[in-house]
Amino acid sequence: MSTRNFDTTFSKYRRGFLYGETVFTSFTTADHSFLYLEQHLERLFLGADYLFSPEAGARRMKKQIISQLIKLKQQNLESDLRFRITIFADSAEDDSLVLKEVPNLDYLITSSKQQSIFQMNPKRSLICDESFPLYPSSHPLYLKLGNYAGAIRLQKSAHQQGVDDVLLFNQRGNIAECTTSNIFFVMNRRIYTPAITCNIFPGIIRGQLILSMRAAGLQVIEDELAPSILRGAQEVFCTNSVQGIVPVVKIGGWEHYQHQLTEHIHRGWVNHCHSGSYLQRLSDLTTRV
Repeated sequence: MSTRNFDTTFSKYRRGFLYGETVFTSFTTADHSFLYLEQHLERLFLGADYLFSPEAGARRMKKQIISQLIKLKQQNLESDLRFRITIFADSAEDDSLVLKEVPNLDYLITSSKQQSIFQMNPKRSLICDESFPLYPSSHPLYLKLGNYAGAIRLQKSAHQQGVDDVLLFNQRGNIAECTTSNIFFVMNRRIYTPAITCNIFPGIIRGQLILSMRAAGLQVIEDELAPSILRGAQEVFCTNSVQGIVPVVKIGGWEHYQHQLTEHIHRGWVNHCHSGSYLQRLSDLTTRV
C-alpha cells in the first residue's frame, strides 16, 4: 500500500530514479501506536537537508506526512503497520547531473501489515563477510540513502547459503554491523556493541536500547570488537526499527548462543517504550494535525 497522488506517466526528471537522490526512514507502529515517530522524522529531515539543502523545504512537508500516516493507520486499525517514508528530488525540466537551482521535493509513503515489534522475532543465523569492508563515509552516518543495492546483494547471497543475514566488518577487520541492523554481544553479563566510530549506522533502536539497558543497571560497552568475541559471547542479538530485538543463534561456525539475558533485555526495552513519550497514539497525532 502506498500514498501520494502521482501522475500516471512517470516523469523522466525524477532524480531519485535517475541518480538515486533519495533519503528514507523505516519504522513501525507498536500496539497500534507510532514508535519513535519524532526521532524518525527528525533523522529523515536532517538527511534531506544534507542531501538537497535546507532551502528545499523538506521540513515543510511534516504536517502532510503525518496526515498521510494517520490516514493509512485509520484504514488498518486491526493490525500494526510497517512504514517507509522516502523523500526524493523531482526537478520539473532538468535532468542535468548537477542542478543550478534547489530541487523540488516530493515524498512517497509505503505501508504493509506486520506483527508487533514488541513480540520477540524469530531467531536468526548469520554468515561473516570480510570481502565487503565498511570504510569511513564522506556522508554523515545518520544518512539513509535510498540505494540499498549492495545490502540486497549481500542478503541474497546469505539466503542462498541458508542463513538470514550477513555480519560485516570495518576496514580494520573488526565487527561493524549486519546489512540492515546493529549487533550486540553478551559476555559475562556485559553488553558489547561496536562503537559509532566503527563506521556503523547509529540506529534509533540501538540508541534507545543502550539507554534502556544502562537505566536497568546493565554495563554496556561501545568499542572496537575483534572477531574473537564470536567465540566468547554467550548471547548475540540484532536490532533495527522494523524488527526490534532479534536473537541470533548462529554466526558462521559458532552456534547455540543462549538468550536468557536477551529476553530480559527485550522485556525491559518494551517497558522503557511504554514508560516514556516514545509511543504516540493515533488519537494524540490526530489532535496535532
